[in-house]
Amino acid sequence: MGLYFLNRDLSGGGAERVMLRLLDRLPVRRLILLEEALDYALDGERVSFLSPRFLSRPILVDNFKYLCTLVWGRSLSRELSPGDTVVSFSDRAHLVNAWAKLFCRHTAVISVHSLVLDERSESGVGRMSPWRSRLYSRGDLLLAVSGRVKLSLVLSGIPEDKIRVLPNPIDVDSIRGMAEEEVEEVFEGIPFVVNVARLGKEKGHRYLLAAFRELRERRPEVRLLLIGKGALKDDLVRLSESMNLRTYVWDRDELTQDFDVYFLGFRENPFKYVSRARLFVLSSLHEALPNVILESLACGVPVVSVDCPSGPREILAPDTDFNSVAEGVEFCRYGVLTPPFRSSMGEDGLSRASSELARAMEALLEDEGLRSRYSSLGLRRAREFDCERVIGLWREVLGLS
Repeated sequence: MGLYFLNRDLSGGGAERVMLRLLDRLPVRRLILLEEALDYALDGERVSFLSPRFLSRPILVDNFKYLCTLVWGRSLSRELSPGDTVVSFSDRAHLVNAWAKLFCRHTAVISVHSLVLDERSESGVGRMSPWRSRLYSRGDLLLAVSGRVKLSLVLSGIPEDKIRVLPNPIDVDSIRGMAEEEVEEVFEGIPFVVNVARLGKEKGHRYLLAAFRELRERRPEVRLLLIGKGALKDDLVRLSESMNLRTYVWDRDELTQDFDVYFLGFRENPFKYVSRARLFVLSSLHEALPNVILESLACGVPVVSVDCPSGPREILAPDTDFNSVAEGVEFCRYGVLTPPFRSSMGEDGLSRASSELARAMEALLEDEGLRSRYSSLGLRRAREFDCERVIGLWREVLGLS
């Protein structure tokens, strides 16, 4: 009997960081990846790739993803025995895990870090397609990272008795240790806000840039640091420059203090930047349980987040109805929530939501006492998700001693 982890790749995302924390603390025999994308250093003996190199080519994966899923599923089944357990961490990996169960009666555990959206519903939560739901239902156990992720699974027809809410673990002491590392000298002594996210449409950077431009009209000394890489890099750089924001790009410019917005790319240790920020801001259109909010709280940094489905409210306002949505700036128990960005709002609504985000950032920047209070309370909240507690829950659900 062996325990295996399965994921699409090892790119620099939140789910991948969670997986690596678990990998270091659970008796995992091997991490199996579908594609050869590695942003993190890892012992080569603990990682293997499921398919020949040619099958990892983006053109094949994108155009023949369902065929690739079948091939990967059959390949995975050949590496397993009936008594093995496979925990998958991303949608493509979930489908492979479930498909492999047809050939090898292993235990399939599906750790769900995303949710289906439906802007027509009051909660913003929708249901997955019937065929995907049927595959997910083949899993022996589904671990939802938040209450609204569980709701999405139940709405999709997955038996509720197969689902358990299990939050992501964070290593508070390790994060705080990494936060003490030095940053480039240009960032010392200047006030900045920070966002850590892949540069993709779902992360809402275009709205964050609009909010920051408005903030700069009243607080011109403040800078914005964007940590992460992604497909929208060039588009976002052009957008930032079109807003007359002096824009630094990690692979183009010399690093100086003469910029307003800094695109820093992927950083293996983002915490040293987060810990020195006046506040962390999250602008995503949707999340499940955003690790980066928990990690920012662990750094002792106040958080301003849009109230997107589903995780920010569950972290920052746990004593409220998770299905409620902020209509203005909402000062919650552990951080600040602002109205979400929804495509159904239209341009006027999106503009108002950006203005509310700018107003929330300004309120925290101007109130040192409020920042200090949120810093203290946020660290306390982060410790509720610390590895020492959450890893015990993982051991329990996986039947490990």
